[in-house]
Amino acid sequence: MAKNKFIAVINQELGLKNSEHAEIAAEAVLKTLHERLTEDQAEHIETHLPKELKLMWSRSLTDKLLVMWHGPEKMTKKQFLDRVQSRAHLKNRAETEHLTEGVFKALKKQVPQEQVDSVATQLPRDLKNLWKTS
Repeated sequence: MAKNKFIAVINQELGLKNSEHAEIAAEAVLKTLHERLTEDQAEHIETHLPKELKLMWSRSLTDKLLVMWHGPEKMTKKQFLDRVQSRAHLKNRAETEHLTEGVFKALKKQVPQEQVDSVATQLPRDLKNLWKTS
């Protein structure tokens, strides 16, 4: 799925009219999710992304090495949504959670079910519930 289609899925899922808003949300959610996953899992996801989405997903070599050395960044659902809200410059938690659900849905359509299930195993219960219900 190309970036345009990915953004269109988010727009459709959330009833948005502004693609720019969806793109900002997508990048915020993808980067934050990437930080929460092991590097191996993140690489599995990346193999299913088109080039334009890989740019949203990727981390620097330094960050990759830190994750390989220290493991993924642990964060609760609240911390995850706080980071998304800050990155996407969103005004409230309800909007942040709604946009996160839309990006999760679009990403889950992009990757095989095996990867969807694997991501769930790496998330804390509260964030896993958001991932699974999206």
